[in-house]
Amino acid sequence: MLKTQAEYLEAAAKVKAADEFFSAHCETGKGGWRSLDTKKFPGYRDCNTERSVVEVYEFQHNNKGGGAKGYFCYWQDGNKEHPRPILTTWMGDKIADVIFWSGTPYRSGFGNSKRMSFRAKGIDGHEYSGTYYVSSGNYCRMKRIKEAQ
Repeated sequence: MLKTQAEYLEAAAKVKAADEFFSAHCETGKGGWRSLDTKKFPGYRDCNTERSVVEVYEFQHNNKGGGAKGYFCYWQDGNKEHPRPILTTWMGDKIADVIFWSGTPYRSGFGNSKRMSFRAKGIDGHEYSGTYYVSSGNYCRMKRIKEAQ
């Protein structure tokens, strides 16, 4: 967990450097997928852990509600220690606690897709509402709820 802005800036710089390295050395394969042959670059290492830490810091400190598109996050069902679901980054770092969910998935107007509405309390103290795409994996979209003036 990043505690200071200096730590955040250092971690963000590492993520940016890794992204630039990837862009400079990746190859485009069939279907347009881009990949990096890590055997050619033994010093290269994945920066997903740092990226997740940066995302959590930005969520807590630079949060503007996710803008027009909101946030993309992942649903993690509850367990014995934490019975309610939580919302996480790709690497599993918690960004919100689900405080209400509809329970029964509904079908969207686009075929067999099942969705479920939810409300969550972010680690930044704000409330969010969103949609959990039940039949498409464990991903969600959420936006900050406007606060009364």
